[in-house]
Amino acid sequence: MNRAVFFDRDGVINPLIERPNGSLTSPWNINEMEIYSSTPYNMSRLKDFGFLVFIVTNQPGIADGDMTSNELRVINENLMDKLEIDSILCALRKHASSYKPSNGMLESTIEKYNIDRNESWMIGDRWKDIKPANDSRIKSILLHSSATTDCSGLAVPDYESYNISDACEIIIGEMLTNSLT
Repeated sequence: MNRAVFFDRDGVINPLIERPNGSLTSPWNINEMEIYSSTPYNMSRLKDFGFLVFIVTNQPGIADGDMTSNELRVINENLMDKLEIDSILCALRKHASSYKPSNGMLESTIEKYNIDRNESWMIGDRWKDIKPANDSRIKSILLHSSATTDCSGLAVPDYESYNISDACEIIIGEMLTNSLT
């Protein structure tokens, strides 16, 4: 069985974009897409420790008319080129079984890649990222960002962190501790 780390995208591996109305959204085109500087190193480090690495992201911008499917494809190709990741899964339609907080993206990936739930993690900045991890019985880390929302009553993270480097240290530390027992 494989171990895996699932990353939410916006607010976790890249900054959110502040729109003129004050709302924070995902990048809608490649010119708005900026990867946090610590993201490539930390994903590479997880790969070195034998983790499969996935991005699981809601992208309602297509259905909302804010971006095109081609713009999303270009962003995803760029991420695949710059990051050591195994796959990017995007949920486009709200209320679909794959759209977080539903756990469809996690479950389909767990099955497809023969992933060990006990050795796998979700890193996200909203309760909508933590709930699917809870429902899929994988560990989770709530990453505090500008979009972090209170999880109380909706989801329970196993850990909390303020940056991706610390989150990856938690994962690697627990993996190494478990391998000693």
